[in-house]
Amino acid sequence: MGETAPVGPNIQDLRDAERLSAWDQLGERNRVLDIASESNVTAGLDADHVTRLDFSPDAIEYAREVLGTDVDRYEVTGPETPDLPFADDDFDGAVSIGPYDWKFLDVRGLTDELHRVVAPEGLLVFSVPTPWSPYATRNWNKYRYFTSREALALVSPDWRLADDDLVFQYPSYSHYAINSLPDRYQEPFVDLAWDLTDRLTARDWWGLASYLVCGVSPLSYSTYLDRALDCLFRPTDENGFWDPREREDRPCARLRPPRRCGPPSRFRAGVVGRRFDPVALRALRAVRRDAMAHVGARIDRLRRETEAPARSKVRTLSPVRNTPTVSTSRAISTSTPKSGSTSITPRIVC
Repeated sequence: MGETAPVGPNIQDLRDAERLSAWDQLGERNRVLDIASESNVTAGLDADHVTRLDFSPDAIEYAREVLGTDVDRYEVTGPETPDLPFADDDFDGAVSIGPYDWKFLDVRGLTDELHRVVAPEGLLVFSVPTPWSPYATRNWNKYRYFTSREALALVSPDWRLADDDLVFQYPSYSHYAINSLPDRYQEPFVDLAWDLTDRLTARDWWGLASYLVCGVSPLSYSTYLDRALDCLFRPTDENGFWDPREREDRPCARLRPPRRCGPPSRFRAGVVGRRFDPVALRALRAVRRDAMAHVGARIDRLRRETEAPARSKVRTLSPVRNTPTVSTSRAISTSTPKSGSTSITPRIVC
């Protein structure tokens, strides 16, 4: 938290990606709660009232020195039991960029408390690193990393996914190699990383992202279940089990709203994307076809080897005499030996 030291463009790229994504997803709000994000994230929030929450007195005092009057209220709570000192539905927006990877923080308890203080029409934006993060290889035991399934399970079933941005970072060995370059040589790699971030987000390739920036809205799961039961018991003379006038809010509607149409753009909420790209599907079919062909060729080769007759001659010793005997798989024709030569009796093996 706080003002960060100057870093190279490749490292700064990640900070900018998370920050710009959070601002874009939140948009303009009335009351926003910031949970221990970096100070530049807090300072750039477009909200009428901003509240800052940290997990230690020292952190909140440092935030007060850095942010000053940009924040209307400062609060502190314990990381092991994050009880938020706010009323129910007190905020229409909340953001937490960074803290969800802290191992000492009870992220499940924090998420439950945020569900209480964020209004039903509000939005929570948080970021988590994935095992594809370049820092996972060196800091695996220090921080917490989430797969896409684990990140969504963290907010299920009390939240619905409203928006997401999938941030690309280079693999560990490439990431640290790029960091060692002068700044002007890092810029082309940074531009490519931004382009790949747009591509991952547009195609919903969660499994390849290094960081996930998710925007979720509170969801009353029990209310949806009750409405589903009411739908089952609706009289058949009232449009059967489904009323077309209730299309937008019916219980069986998708929890995730459809994306808006338009060309892909950097961190634009609602970019249209196909979950299964045609090129990726063709590549998958080609890999599967090549693998099956390889397996089939190996089976045929093994079958030929087991069914083929043994053609090599094996030289053995007779158990009765110490005379060498030649065993073959075919009949052997012998000629009359010359006088004075040792006679070798062939042993015919059928």
